[in-house]
Amino acid sequence: MIPIPVRVVSFAIPGVLGAATYGALSGNGHRAALSFAAGVAITAAIFVLGILAVRAGAALSPLIATAMALSTYTTAAMLLLAALAIVDPSVADVPALAVGLVVGVLVGVALQVRDARPPAVRD
Repeated sequence: MIPIPVRVVSFAIPGVLGAATYGALSGNGHRAALSFAAGVAITAAIFVLGILAVRAGAALSPLIATAMALSTYTTAAMLLLAALAIVDPSVADVPALAVGLVVGVLVGVALQVRDARPPAVRD
């Protein structure tokens, strides 16, 4: 299982590099870079908090772990939907935020796929 600090660094690297690149290439500059970084940070928080909740539930019972996983991701989706509904386009660059969310999801899914692979069998 990948430790939580390694997961955070795995999200931080594309977040910082992507924010610098997006800010330099976009016409909105710093606002686009911060929005991109916020999108990656939001996704990282959702994935890490979900993993912690599932681990806490799994310590009690596998059925509770399943319920924790479903409720964590449902709650995160509802909070994200509410946040995107109230964000003001003059404060955040919405396309940059959306691209940051997509990059964060790709990193999170890649980490979970890597975590789910069985270890190699040595003969």
